Amino acid sequence: MRKKRKTIEVETLVRYANNLLAETNSAYEEYITAEYKCGVCDMIEKVLTSSGNYYGYIFLYPDKVYGSSNSDITNPYVYTRKYLTY
Repeated sequence: MRKKRKTIEVETLVRYANNLLAETNSAYEEYITAEYKCGVCDMIEKVLTSSGNYYGYIFLYPDKVYGSSNSDITNPYVYTRKYLTY
C-alpha cells in the first residue's frame, strides 16, 4: 500500500520555529541552547528562502545582542528572534 504524501504549511512551521526561538525560560535552558536555536534558524531560513517567503527577522531582545561582547554566537539571545514572512 502506498503511503500518502504529507506536507506542512510554511506558516505553521514558521510559527513553531518562532515559538522555540522565543523561549527564554530557564527551565528549558538545558534543552533549548544557543546551538539548538542556531539549528532551528538554519532550518527555517532554508525553508523560507526555498519557498520564496523569507522577509528577514527581528531580535526579540536587541539590547542583549548588540554590544562589544554580547554579539557572540554563544549568546542565546543572538538566536532569540522572530522570523517574518510575506
